Amino acid sequence: MRRVIWTLLLVLLPLAARAEDAALRALTTLDSVRGWEAVGRIEIGHGRGFCTGTLIEPDLVLTAAHCLFSPDTKALMPPEAFEFRAGWQTGHAAAVRTARRVMPHPDYRFGAEDWVSRVSADVALIELDLPIRAPTANPLPTGTSPRRGDRVAVLSYARERAETPSFQSECRTRDRAEGVVILSCAVDFGASGSPVLSLTEGTPRIVSVLSGMAKTEDGTVALGMYLDQRLAELRAVFDQTGTKGLPAFTKGTAGAKFISP
Repeated sequence: MRRVIWTLLLVLLPLAARAEDAALRALTTLDSVRGWEAVGRIEIGHGRGFCTGTLIEPDLVLTAAHCLFSPDTKALMPPEAFEFRAGWQTGHAAAVRTARRVMPHPDYRFGAEDWVSRVSADVALIELDLPIRAPTANPLPTGTSPRRGDRVAVLSYARERAETPSFQSECRTRDRAEGVVILSCAVDFGASGSPVLSLTEGTPRIVSVLSGMAKTEDGTVALGMYLDQRLAELRAVFDQTGTKGLPAFTKGTAGAKFISP
């Protein structure tokens, strides 16, 4: 496959609309969010920034690894820096939890020059201090990474729509290369960590996580990872540590201090 990526940007920028993609639709009422409470906004540093995350177990949120790091120091931030607001919609959340433990994929290197390694391993887990039980929010299952040409959907928060989630019911997997899934889905600042969803099996399944974007000869694309492979690797480490064993970084770690993102 020809090298389609020209430049991998370190931030998320608006994607150009494509004829085959559905437009973003804002979920502007609590009724419209019902059933999607597993997707929420991750507050970073008490309002200093945010990402999107998804509940995959009552006490586990899936997001992008780069959301856990300070861009200034490149250091992993402590759990106290993160709050998950499930189903956040215009000042209302189905549930609010703080983080007990945060763990990026062991292969992820924040700020690495090798964009393939950075995107392909850009996945992380946040363990919540208390579980969010059904029916308050029903965790979303994960599925097989999308193939080229598959239609997918994205639910995200982002700049200019930080208070209301937006749903793109149809975009497309344009290609797969070196562990990276290349998508036509629309993203913006804050959409990092958003679930890429397959809707073909009746129940929505998370098949990738938005990491960033890139410019190509054909325009701008969104980037995710082979989630089934990377999440299995991450869970293998996660389940051997912490309360489920001991963490990469837990609340109350000696000497930890918050670094502003």
